Amino acid sequence: MGIFTLAIGRSSSIQDSSIGQFSLPSGGLVQRDSLDELKRISPEKLEVIFGRDGIGFNMCVTLTEMIMAGIPRIENMFEYENENIKNYYVNLFNNIGNVGEPITLEEIWDYLWLNLMIHGNAFVQNIWDKKKQLNDFALIDPKRVDYFKDSSNKVVVDKETNQPIGYVIKKDLADQTIGDKIPEKYEREGMLKQNSYFLFAERITHFKINTIGDRLWGIGILEPAYTSVIRKLNMEEGQANSTLKSGFNPMIGYVGNDRKVATPKDLDWVGGLLKDLDVNKIGAFPNWVKIDTVKYDQSPLISAILEYQRENQISPAGLPMAIASGKADTTNKSTLGIHLQLNQFKLQRIMKRTFATFEKYILKKIAFYNKVKGVPKIKWGRVGPQDKEKLVDRILNATEKGIFLVEEVRDRLAEELNITLKNDLYEKRKKELEKNKKSFEEKENNFEEKNKEKK
Repeated sequence: MGIFTLAIGRSSSIQDSSIGQFSLPSGGLVQRDSLDELKRISPEKLEVIFGRDGIGFNMCVTLTEMIMAGIPRIENMFEYENENIKNYYVNLFNNIGNVGEPITLEEIWDYLWLNLMIHGNAFVQNIWDKKKQLNDFALIDPKRVDYFKDSSNKVVVDKETNQPIGYVIKKDLADQTIGDKIPEKYEREGMLKQNSYFLFAERITHFKINTIGDRLWGIGILEPAYTSVIRKLNMEEGQANSTLKSGFNPMIGYVGNDRKVATPKDLDWVGGLLKDLDVNKIGAFPNWVKIDTVKYDQSPLISAILEYQRENQISPAGLPMAIASGKADTTNKSTLGIHLQLNQFKLQRIMKRTFATFEKYILKKIAFYNKVKGVPKIKWGRVGPQDKEKLVDRILNATEKGIFLVEEVRDRLAEELNITLKNDLYEKRKKELEKNKKSFEEKENNFEEKNKEKK
């Protein structure tokens, strides 16, 4: 649309997408010259780890599922100031997905959590209509996004705020977006690669976790142990190939004895028989030939190194080995429970930052551009697995002790279990109970009056 104009400047190099590096500043928010460099892993390589490594895949999916276990329905996802604001936002989020791929709000959350685990970054495009109202969103593949940079490969930032002015998006086959016009001041200086377009930062909501340095890129749970994963995969492949080759121990023939001296011709003849024996599994040899097998003992060092690489890979996720590897059958349940409780602190930290970004750069923008009075607050359910029977017992015990009122139990259980209350059915049932109670009281009174008349 190009409806936003920002003052722009330039800063030090943050990321080189070709080699996956960014610079850490020696001081200040943004600097031209940065001495320390930390190699970053490209999003393409991280996605390969996610798709090819079982533990990496399971870690990202498990953490995503633990967070998504607490997702409420749209009606209960936010705290609203009044019913009118609630109806507006519920209607808006129920009708998103008209531009780009059809999506729902639940799919947006699932995309955010999974990509934050894999890449540490996730991007949502804010879409305005012709009336300049923000009413739709599109999900962007993190592999296609980079900051807008100048000819020196330095991120272009606003001189007043020191914030990047925009992003460069690589086009895919289905993307027909034209993009925004690059400001004239940087039209020659800016780097816009072929088959890509520019979007102002106002149009992109950049979610990120575990930011360091210039805080422009996040770090997921796969990148810190990327080297260990590559080494582990190489060792596993080498070990598998070795096992495949030595699955049947190689055979060796001892030719000759005290009565027969082996000749070179005899050696060649026995070698040919051994080759046939490896294929046919059947062979006959004279008594002066002894056949035996060579046994290989696997080095315990390889298993120890592989175990170390797996532990190093899992540590960024904060999950116990049993959960990350999917083998929880022999794990002590008490120890496992403690690990999961500690892991929830990590998840809650990620969630708080993500909610803050969602509220500031999506909900507040909706309120501003659409002229809605009131910004809702995100309300999420319990994270991680939970035993529903224990949950009910805990709430009932709290009610007996006076912590909850009896009238609050229904709402409390619905909140914990992410159940949408059907108030119309509840009110109908409540009226039926009151009617039955009243009928019972009338019958009881009539019975007492009849007894008095008899007496």
